[in-house]
Amino acid sequence: MTVHDFMDILHEVDTVADLKYYLHDRAHFARAALSEAPEVFLNLNGRRERNLMGFYKLHENAFPIQKWHPSGFQWDWDVYQMTHTARIEARDAENMASRIIDEIITLLRESHSAEDSTLVHVWELAALTRRQRASIAGTIDDAFTQLQRGRPQRHFAFYNVATACWDVFYFQYGGDEDLGQRLQSLCDMKLALEMKERGFQYSVLGYGFRKSAIVTMKPFDAVSLRVADADDMKFVSEALYTRARSYFDGGRPKAIHEFPI
Repeated sequence: MTVHDFMDILHEVDTVADLKYYLHDRAHFARAALSEAPEVFLNLNGRRERNLMGFYKLHENAFPIQKWHPSGFQWDWDVYQMTHTARIEARDAENMASRIIDEIITLLRESHSAEDSTLVHVWELAALTRRQRASIAGTIDDAFTQLQRGRPQRHFAFYNVATACWDVFYFQYGGDEDLGQRLQSLCDMKLALEMKERGFQYSVLGYGFRKSAIVTMKPFDAVSLRVADADDMKFVSEALYTRARSYFDGGRPKAIHEFPI
């Protein structure tokens, strides 16, 4: 494809995970459709990627070959823009709010060295699709707001579909309790719960943020990163499991939709 085609893709797809999914689906579709309409894929002067993207989005991020008609697909981008106007606006608003995840990635890279687990934690968040980021952005934004207003503590966990790991976010206002120690405890409890209830075999990654009770010019004043690995937890005691249930409800992964519903 040409540079213009690639830039047209990035109009709708702006994360590594989303790009990977789209190009994977597109490759399978192209192999199936090439014999029927080779000019769509072999003539690079047509700048037709927007119409392919329109077809993909009209069918909820899929290329159903049985619904594709090469004689009329050149209008798919316009049809997508006209028939999904309100849904696109709502989605784009949520996507814009999700950029708080991008900001956290930048902050982690700036506040930690390459010698610690920063790269693992950064990649964990970078592997999220834009819609996955949007699904948790509101919770993170609210937690930051409450942190600045003096809420003592808050935590939540979400399942990363891309890596099959669980991520724990913990927010703390003031206090003498060690941020890293508290975060590690939450990660261990979440791991114990998932291992006990669903046979979880991977990692729980923790992200901790502390806001000082003293007024500063920063949104938060300390960051901590922790990991709990299933390989290191050979046995889950009943005491740990019971305690974990009091902190986490064991919520299952939820479906992520392209358009808000």
